[in-house]
Amino acid sequence: MELTSVGHACWIIKTTSTTIITDPVLMDPFEQGTVTACPSREIQIPKLPKLDAIFISHRHLDHFHVPTLKKLPTNIPVFIPDDRLTKLALQQIGFQDIRTMKAFVEQKVNDDFSLIPLPSITDDFIEHGAIFVHTEKEKKYTILNQVDTPLSDDIIEVIKSRFKQIDVHLAMYASQDFGWFNGQPEQIAETYTQNLHVALSLEAKLVVPAAAGFRFVDRFDYLNHLLFPISQERFISDVKKLSKNSNCEAINPGDVLQITDTINIQQQAAEFVKMVENDLYRINYDPTGPVPKLVDENPNNYPVAHLRHFVTTVIEQGMTAYLNAALQIAEKVAMEYRQHNATYRVEVVLPDGELGWSFSFSDSGYTVYTGDDAPRPDARWRITGSALLDLCEGKKGCWAIRPESRKWSNVLLAKRTPVGIRAIQFELPDLLTHFILNMQIRSRGEEQAMLSYFGLT
Repeated sequence: MELTSVGHACWIIKTTSTTIITDPVLMDPFEQGTVTACPSREIQIPKLPKLDAIFISHRHLDHFHVPTLKKLPTNIPVFIPDDRLTKLALQQIGFQDIRTMKAFVEQKVNDDFSLIPLPSITDDFIEHGAIFVHTEKEKKYTILNQVDTPLSDDIIEVIKSRFKQIDVHLAMYASQDFGWFNGQPEQIAETYTQNLHVALSLEAKLVVPAAAGFRFVDRFDYLNHLLFPISQERFISDVKKLSKNSNCEAINPGDVLQITDTINIQQQAAEFVKMVENDLYRINYDPTGPVPKLVDENPNNYPVAHLRHFVTTVIEQGMTAYLNAALQIAEKVAMEYRQHNATYRVEVVLPDGELGWSFSFSDSGYTVYTGDDAPRPDARWRITGSALLDLCEGKKGCWAIRPESRKWSNVLLAKRTPVGIRAIQFELPDLLTHFILNMQIRSRGEEQAMLSYFGLT
């Protein structure tokens, strides 16, 4: 059994009978131009081995890459979560044999090769890690690809009951602080503790820090110092320090693992992918570094007057019409703002200035403020004008415009409880996001709107 790192969450697993690729992303940059593989790599797609199957863990754009999928054979099986948008996007690309997975239900790829999906942490957004099993001369060789799926103690126990020994564990490690985009920092220590707990509990022969091999590019480079608090080196050091039974090593794009009774690491042995530079230094964590002011660099060179008119029309006509109708029919998101008498602030940064509106809700409806007399906001979205236009017109999805916006929401609800006065903190849904998605659904239909909004077209 052979395992090749192609970069980030993309691996090729090869046996004597089967070759399967996981989460294929074979071009840089990806996530609609916002991130690139790190360590950097060079891939020669024509030299890829002949594929027998594709495994897709979930539809986030660093795992589901439409330009790559268009270059792969569409007549081979694709194993996916039971997710409507993932299936629809693959059908539109032209894939014919789409197989939905269920937790712990074995999926046969060949007589001697199968995969066992791991449970998703939530039913709201389904994603699966998987255990890949190759049977050879009555011996089983196993690769556990955790991807982005946390594993509970119950799941760990099921895995250990089914498999006496995991050969390779492609482990979660990085504890990325992507809550930064929404002004809601993650619980880094808690997440890292869980990642270490899973790795140490499973006790694979080899643990590999995986599925975090990318960095933000160009003008978004500053994010690399804010979002990746745990390095590969730290994770490797901690696993080795805490575990008596597992080895832990970094595997770079182009490295190949030969898995037999022992595991042999062959550095840069792949024919179709090579590491160009080990540039992990570019994601050194430094939360004390500067956060630049949000600027609209207008990469598509939209006329500024057009941008200003578009933004004003969207907010002052489109959004107010939506809110009027939503309150009349007691639509859930709008009513949540009304229930809490909350104020929502949207600020749009243009190449030549800024525009801002505050929507202050009360029992009788809402009031729009454009000046400095607006109440203090409970939720805020600051976004560049060109990003807002791209999102509304379906040119970019919600993941790609994250670096060009800043969100924040914080409502403190004071109430009496059996244990005394408590201030309960919770996050409001984003009003402008909700309006844009509803607008796209009305103009394009639900399926195409959702595909476009999540960048799956």
